[in-house]
Amino acid sequence: MDGYTFHRTQREDPGLADIPVLVVSGGGWANEVDARKLGMTTFFRKPLDLDGFIAAVERACRPAAS
Repeated sequence: MDGYTFHRTQREDPGLADIPVLVVSGGGWANEVDARKLGMTTFFRKPLDLDGFIAAVERACRPAAS
C-alpha cells in the first residue's frame, strides 16, 4: 500500500488516528499540498534533509501543550 492509502486507513482507526505522520517521498507524484490535505504532519523529498527530518521527528514527539 502506498503512503496515502496507509494514512487514510490509519485515520479510520481511532487508536491510531492521532499518531503524527511525516512523509518522505522520492516519487514525483507525491506533493506537500496533498499530504497536508490528508492531515500528514510534515513532507520531505528525497534526498532527505536529515537535520530537518530529525527536527520534525522531535517536534512530533513532544507532548501536546495543555
